[in-house]
Amino acid sequence: MPPVLTILKKRWQEVLLIAILGSGIFIPSMLLGLNDAAGQEPEVSEWSLFAMVAGVTFFAVFYVMITMGFLETAYREGTYQQDPAKLLIIGRRFFWRMLRFNIIIGLVSSVIIFAFYVVIHRMILQLPPDEAPSVWVQQISAFFTSIIVARPVLLIPPIFITTGTNEALKAFSLSKKFPVKSMVGPIVIYVVCQAVANGLMQAWPLMKDTGPIRYIPLAVIGVAAGLLFFVPYLPAMKYITERMPSPPEREDPGNE
Repeated sequence: MPPVLTILKKRWQEVLLIAILGSGIFIPSMLLGLNDAAGQEPEVSEWSLFAMVAGVTFFAVFYVMITMGFLETAYREGTYQQDPAKLLIIGRRFFWRMLRFNIIIGLVSSVIIFAFYVVIHRMILQLPPDEAPSVWVQQISAFFTSIIVARPVLLIPPIFITTGTNEALKAFSLSKKFPVKSMVGPIVIYVVCQAVANGLMQAWPLMKDTGPIRYIPLAVIGVAAGLLFFVPYLPAMKYITERMPSPPEREDPGNE
C-alpha cells in the first residue's frame, strides 16, 4: 500500500466526496448545538426532527459504504482513482458488518462514557445525581472513551477488508493480536483528528455572528469534520497491510 499522503493527493476528488458526505452527518449536530450553547431547548418540530434524522441516516449509510470502498481499493489498487459508483458497490459488501460492529462499539462506548460520568460528576465534583452534567464533563468523558476504544475502532474496518471475515466478534478477536504500543502512530493521529474535529464542532455554536454568513463556516467545519474522522483509517489500513501483505480474493458482491 502506498504512503498515506500520496493516496490523499492522488485521489483527492474521492476524499473530498467522503468529506462532503461526512458533513451531512455532523452539520445537524452543530445546528442542534446552537441551542445548547445558548442554554435553550431545541425548537425543532417532530417532522423537522424526523427529516433531520432521516437525512443523517442517508448520509451515514453512503459515508460508511464509500469509506469502506475507498479503503478496500487503497489496499488493492493504491493511488488508482476510482469511480464513486464502484466505491459504493465495493463498500456495500461491508455495510452490514460495519453496522454490527458499530452497534457493539456504540454499546461499549456508552458504558465507558457513563462510568467516566459517574467518576467525574459524582465522585470528583461530588455533584447531586439529578443535576445535569456540564458540557465539558460530557466532552472529557467522550474524549477519554475515544482513546480507550481507539484500537478496535481503527483496526476492525481494515481487518474486515484484509481477512474477509464477516463476523464482528471474530474481528475483535483478531484485533487483539496487534499490541497498542506497536500502533502509537495511528492512535495519535486518530486522537488528534478527533480532538480537532470535536473542537471545531463545539466552537461553531459559540460564534457571535448570527447572520447568514455564519453558515459558511458551518459548511467548512462540517466538511473538515468529515475529513478528520476519515483520515485516521488510512494509517490504520497501512499498519494492517504491512502485517497482512497478501490480500484475499475480492469477494462476490452478494456476500455480506
